[in-house]
Amino acid sequence: MTEPYTFEELAENQTDAVQGILRRARALIRELVPAAEERAHRGWKNVVFGTGPGVVGQPLALAPYRAHVNLYVEAPEGIADPAGLLEGTGKRMRHVKLRSLADVERPEVRAIIAAALVSPRAPAPAASRRATSGEISDAAVREATGHDRAHWFALLDAAGGAGSTHSALVAMLDGHGLSGWWRQMLAVSYEQARGLRAKHQKSDGFAVSGSKTIAAPPAAIWAAWMDAERRDQWLPESAGLRIRTAIEPRQARFDWPAGGRVILYLYPKGEDRVQVTVQHEQLADAESAAREKEAWRQRLDKLRLWAVSDEL
Repeated sequence: MTEPYTFEELAENQTDAVQGILRRARALIRELVPAAEERAHRGWKNVVFGTGPGVVGQPLALAPYRAHVNLYVEAPEGIADPAGLLEGTGKRMRHVKLRSLADVERPEVRAIIAAALVSPRAPAPAASRRATSGEISDAAVREATGHDRAHWFALLDAAGGAGSTHSALVAMLDGHGLSGWWRQMLAVSYEQARGLRAKHQKSDGFAVSGSKTIAAPPAAIWAAWMDAERRDQWLPESAGLRIRTAIEPRQARFDWPAGGRVILYLYPKGEDRVQVTVQHEQLADAESAAREKEAWRQRLDKLRLWAVSDEL
C-alpha cells in the first residue's frame, strides 16, 4: 500500500524561503479556523483545506512553486477582493501569489482566507465569527444557510446522525441547498456537539496554539529558543528537545520531548517587540491538548517575564 502523502513531504522539498511561506500560510489558515482539516496531494503537489476527514469541500489550497506559493480560492466570485490580489479568470478557482512572509501577513490575504473558510459563496460578516476558537456564530450559520444550528442538528438527529460516520453526515445534508463546505462545517459542528469529535481534534491528532507579544528584541527571543542554555532557564521541560528545521530568525520546528511537534513563529513588531506564536501538533488526545494549551500559556508568560528581566 502506498504511504499517504504528507504536508511535511511537500514542505521539505522546497527552498527555505518557499518553505517558510508555505508553513506560515498553513498556520494562518489553522489560526483563523482551527476546525479546518488538510490533505496533501502527491500528484498535484499541493495541500487542500476543508472541514472534514474527506475534505469534500475544499475552499482553499496551497501550492508551492520555485519562488512563491499560490493560495488557491474556490468560488472566488463570492469573495470581496478590493486590493485585486486574486489572479486568473476562472469562475471556480483563482489564486493569490504569496512571494514573501510579508505577503502572508497582509490584512487583505487574511480577509480572503477568512471569507473563503466561512462561506465560499456568501461570506459571513467578520464581526459574527468567533475568531479565537474557530467556531462560527449561529447568526453567521443562519445568514449563510437560512437556518441556525438547532435546525440542522434536529435534521441530522432525525436521520440517525448520532450513529453515523462523518461522510454519512455530509451525505444527509445533501439536497438542502448547502455548498460542500457548509455541509462539511455543519457535520463537524454536529460531531462536536454530540461528542463524536473532540475539541482541537485534527486528522493527524490534536493541535493547540498560543501567542504572546513580548517587549524584547526579536533576535534575543530567537536566541532564547535556539540556545539550549538560555532555553533551559525559562523552559526547563524542553530537555531533549530536537530541532528539525530553522529559518532564522522567523521560524523553527521541534520534536517535543513529551510527544508531538512544536512549530515556532516570530513576528517582529519593530526593533524591541516581537509576537511569539507556538503551534503544538500531533498530540495524542483531548486531555493532552487541553493540558498543553494551558501549559503553553504559562510557558510563554514565563518567557515574557524572563525576557523583561536582566536575563537577556
